Amino acid sequence: MESNPGNLKSSMFGGFKKKDVLSYIFEINESSQEAQQKFAEQLDEVTRSRDEMRYAVSELEARLRGMQAEMDEALRNLNLEQAKRLEAEEMLEKLKYDVQKREIAFKEKENALNETSAQLLEFKSKRQELQDEREQVELAASEERTFCPDYFLNALLTDFYERATRSLVSMDVFVEPGFHIERVKDSDVGVVMGNLLDNALEAARPHPQGFVDVKLYMQNGGAFAVIRIENNYVGGMDVIEDSATKKEPRDGIHGLGLKIVNQVVEKYGGHVHRDCSDDSYVTAVILPTKTGS
Repeated sequence: MESNPGNLKSSMFGGFKKKDVLSYIFEINESSQEAQQKFAEQLDEVTRSRDEMRYAVSELEARLRGMQAEMDEALRNLNLEQAKRLEAEEMLEKLKYDVQKREIAFKEKENALNETSAQLLEFKSKRQELQDEREQVELAASEERTFCPDYFLNALLTDFYERATRSLVSMDVFVEPGFHIERVKDSDVGVVMGNLLDNALEAARPHPQGFVDVKLYMQNGGAFAVIRIENNYVGGMDVIEDSATKKEPRDGIHGLGLKIVNQVVEKYGGHVHRDCSDDSYVTAVILPTKTGS
């Protein structure tokens, strides 16, 4: 209710009527209450709006902090990924460098292997050429070589000469003109010569300068035929007395063959002499050319 001071009329109390004054005061008081109530309602509305705004701001700040944390985590992960990528790139560069080094080393080894293979092929070719040339020389020499006029003895000496050559053992053969052992059977000559030359060749083969020296000659005006075989050897060799041969090599390998040689020689009235020095071994077979010599 709006006050209307114009309605107040003067009275005897200060120029206004009491009733009008009280009515006016009531109106003012009522208006003030209404204004206070509106203000209170507006204040409540403002307070609610402020609280809602504060809550919204808090939520927004929380969301912003969460987003910031997520961004920080994403940045850390990005930095880690970048560091890993850089590390991987560095490792890749090292691997590339190692691969290049290995390729270079492999190429060098391949070139060296190819060079070695070429040298090996050349060596094999030259060795084959030398072998073919040696075989041709040996063939020509075997066709032309004649140690003595006795066909069987010459064939025996030629065979052992070729075996010695293949074994890289130097073999010298001397047959005196006029040498003959007709009273000895060819089979017995083969036993004696075969065993003695076998033993000599086997003993000389391991020696770096192995040699076998064979001499066939007559003695005492042709009364005796001598077969002398000398060879070098590697290792030790003892000579002991033997009742049948006077001297016997203690090698433990050819004992049986040497005893057979002794038996054959004794059958024709001959004897075997053996001598061993520090660097050579000599066997001499002495056979009478006539019965009763």
